[in-house]
Amino acid sequence: MRLNLRRILLYLMTYLLIIMHGAVLWYFIIEGSTNYIVIFLTLFFIMMIFLHYKIPIKKTFFIYSICLVICYFISSFVNHIGLSRGLNIQTALLILTNILVGVLIVKLDKKYCLTVFVNISFFFCLISIFLYLLQSIIGAEGFSSLLFPEVGVRKLYGYLVYTVPHDDMRRNYGIFYEPGVYQIIINACIYLTLFYRSYLQLKDKNIKIYLAVFLLTLLTSRSTTGYISLAIIVFFYFIDKEMLNDTKKELLVAVVSVFLILGIDYILNGDTSFLVTAVIKKFKEMRILNGSYSKGSSGGARLFVIEQAILSMCENPLFGIGANRLESSIIEVWKFNLGTGNVLFTMITTKGLVTTTVCVIPIMSIAYKNRVSNGSFFCFLLMYLNTTVAQSQIWYGAFLLIAFYKIKKQSGSGMVKNENIMVYQYSNPTNF
Repeated sequence: MRLNLRRILLYLMTYLLIIMHGAVLWYFIIEGSTNYIVIFLTLFFIMMIFLHYKIPIKKTFFIYSICLVICYFISSFVNHIGLSRGLNIQTALLILTNILVGVLIVKLDKKYCLTVFVNISFFFCLISIFLYLLQSIIGAEGFSSLLFPEVGVRKLYGYLVYTVPHDDMRRNYGIFYEPGVYQIIINACIYLTLFYRSYLQLKDKNIKIYLAVFLLTLLTSRSTTGYISLAIIVFFYFIDKEMLNDTKKELLVAVVSVFLILGIDYILNGDTSFLVTAVIKKFKEMRILNGSYSKGSSGGARLFVIEQAILSMCENPLFGIGANRLESSIIEVWKFNLGTGNVLFTMITTKGLVTTTVCVIPIMSIAYKNRVSNGSFFCFLLMYLNTTVAQSQIWYGAFLLIAFYKIKKQSGSGMVKNENIMVYQYSNPTNF
């Protein structure tokens, strides 16, 4: 049987896109003084694939790349911080690497690429659910084996198929360094199984199984940011007139069932219930109504950083004030710096509105042009905003894959019906 090299590369590039979200394996590979070497080798490998298959890269990508790097250099010069502080030149290289990987995945096989992404994510979700249950039973020490060595990223065990924290045994980390980045992959898959259902090479029965597994995985991750993104997806899917009504009924049953289970759990267990510990407690810890933010709350810390970022941004809104001055303004109030993500507001403050606009707006413009429906785009936009005020990368591969995937629309909709059977419609992606 002849191996399909192009399909193998599709799986490999999709796996790379997933682990670049924040997998422990990826951090293990790029940490230390060799990180630039790894990034350049990755870029070289990607470019070789483009050349081998004679896949053209549009000049808009090179214009985008040049403008982004120039903005990074100007910002670093204006703020006298060099290229090694804060959102540095390495960040710009990672952004461009993520973009190239996203473009390459779509162009290697535009018909099957979304299915590959969902399939690989589903595989890791199944593993994570099983090992999460095992983790809950035997604890972290039981995972000290070949696949689960101790690694130097936030005191975690494992980096190949699952990650186990030393002390937070209640949460499903998947293969990532925290559930907050794992939820991005999960919610992207939920988004695709709902809004892009007719473009996945999966049977309806399998899609329902996939969706159930993704929802269960998200539930076990205990990520508040993930729950917010899920609520955004469900809301826009229900109000989108272009989506299938039969799927909405199934989703409604699933949502009602989850709320019933959570309600029963709350009645039986009260303050120790899942609803209280995973959602209500986190909002209470933020202390928004008290006029102050809790240092011990991730949400409160993020809100505080947003406030400081907005206040500091006024000093130089065009090219920012640099990471040093933002850190100083935070330390002045809280006596220590906060690693809370908040990449969107941090980037606006440290690199300025010009750099952030150059980085974000062109991708958003592509996502709007390639949208399945208006509802799907606004859902994508709010998911992106929700993620970038909580996490540390301005562009994650899952968002880029969705943005770059173009469908052929007819009669104002991406979904074409032929005798009540969904017919796949594709066209070449109009992006980088």
